[in-house]
Amino acid sequence: MAMISCPKCDSHTKKGGYKTWQILVAICFFPIGLLALFMDKEPSKCGNCNHIWQA
Repeated sequence: MAMISCPKCDSHTKKGGYKTWQILVAICFFPIGLLALFMDKEPSKCGNCNHIWQA
């Protein structure tokens, strides 16, 4: 996972990403399975201040 800076406290945290089921559906049912990637993406959450944002 990529490391990004929190917009609130400027500490480094992991960037949110796709859930495991979304990746599996996208691979197994390609190209229609790519719609699973558009459904929902995990937000980024700062481990220092617990700020949640969509990155």
